Amino acid sequence: MKPKPECLRCILSVRLREIEGTSVSDELKVQVAKELLKLLIEEFSLGRELTQLAMITFKFVISRLPEVVAYYEKIRSMSNLQALHDLPVHEVYLARLVNDYERFRYLVKLSGIANVIDYGVAEHSANIVSIDPSKVENAEIFIDHTHEFFEVVRKGSLNILWLFDNAGESIYDMLLIKEIRSMGNSVYGFVKEDPGFQNDITLRDAISSGLTSVLSGVIVYHGSTIHIENLNEEALKSIEKADLIVAKGMSHYEYLSERFLSKPVVFILVAKCDPVANSVSAGSRNKVICLFRKTGEL
Repeated sequence: MKPKPECLRCILSVRLREIEGTSVSDELKVQVAKELLKLLIEEFSLGRELTQLAMITFKFVISRLPEVVAYYEKIRSMSNLQALHDLPVHEVYLARLVNDYERFRYLVKLSGIANVIDYGVAEHSANIVSIDPSKVENAEIFIDHTHEFFEVVRKGSLNILWLFDNAGESIYDMLLIKEIRSMGNSVYGFVKEDPGFQNDITLRDAISSGLTSVLSGVIVYHGSTIHIENLNEEALKSIEKADLIVAKGMSHYEYLSERFLSKPVVFILVAKCDPVANSVSAGSRNKVICLFRKTGEL
C-alpha cells in the first residue's frame, strides 16, 4: 500500500511519541527528533511502500534510543497479562454456544476487536483493554466474510499461516486458533524477532504467554510485516506450503492488500485510520473487518 499525505503525519507522530516517552534528557530527545525529521524528508514519498517507511523510522529510533525497546516490552507484557486474565471468561461463555458457526463467528469478532490494542496509529488512542463477552456480542462486523472463512477451515487438513500482530491481541487469537485446529487443521504462527516492532508480539512474548503451545509451529521474522525480500528460507517455504493465510492487523493488510502470494488470505482487523479504511471500504473506519480474499483454490 502506498502512503497518503496524512501517513507522513502519522509516522512522525508515533515516532515522536516514542521519543518523548523515554527518560533521556530533553536535549537528546530534541536531537533524535531532528535527526528523525531529516530521515523522513529523505525517505518519505508517495511512491514508497508504507510498511517499509514505518520500519525504517522505527529501526532508526531504537538505534538512537534503546529505551524505546523497554517501553514497548512493558506494554506487551501488561497487554498479554490482561488478555490471559480474560480468556477463562470467554471459554465459559463459549461453552454455551452449541452451534459451530455461531461459536466460530464469536471468536472471529473477539480476534477482530482485540486489534484495537495498537500503539502504532497516531489518531488511535490505544489502551490495555479488557474485552468481555458483552463487548463481543454487541460488536458488528462491517465486512463479514466469517461464513466463507468457516466453510473453508471446517473441511480440515489445511496448512494455515497465522500472521500475528499486537501483543494482547495475539493472546485473544489463541481461542480462534484452538477452534480451527480442533477441525483438523495445522496452524503455524509468524511472530516478530526480538526486539520486535512497536507493540507487536515477539517470540519471547509468545513463549512466556503460552501462545506457542497452541500452534503447530512458529516462524520468526524481522520487520513490520512479512516483507518477502527480507524473509529467510524457512519463512518462504512456509508461505509456499500454506493453503491459507490469516493476516491480523493493519500492517499486514497494508502490505498484502497489494501483493498477491497465490494464496487465499483472510484479513482480520480494525481500520483505525482513513487511508486503510478507504482502501478496505468506505465507512469502515473503527469497524471490525473480516475480509476473505480468494486468490487460490483450496
